[in-house]
Amino acid sequence: MDKVGSVLGVAFFAYVIWAVLSGAVEHLRDRSRLVSTMAEVVDTRDASARPGVVRRSAVFRFTAQDGRSYEVTSSGSALRGPKVGSLIPVRYDPGRPQRAERNGVIIAKLWLALPVTVVGVVGIVLNVRNLR
Repeated sequence: MDKVGSVLGVAFFAYVIWAVLSGAVEHLRDRSRLVSTMAEVVDTRDASARPGVVRRSAVFRFTAQDGRSYEVTSSGSALRGPKVGSLIPVRYDPGRPQRAERNGVIIAKLWLALPVTVVGVVGIVLNVRNLR
């Protein structure tokens, strides 16, 4: 059973590293195409993962360069997000405006990529050592 747990641990940490680094690499690769604009917060959505813990994701609307309006739910959540009606800076790829994101969320994900990757590597090393 220990070996099965270790193999599952290696697979889990490898997935975490892949998910974090692929998001960071995608952003860094696409950053030259990203357009900055202001968006209005039109709603908040419950993003709670546990009962009794309230976390909200901002829903924002902006007009892209093509003149069309897009409404996007941020992938980031917080105990208290921006207030409905406030303006927030967002960035988007003109080819995929429906994937726009708040500037602060992008920066937080990039900063978290390194420590999460380190934890993932340590997790893999410890689980591989248990396979011996």
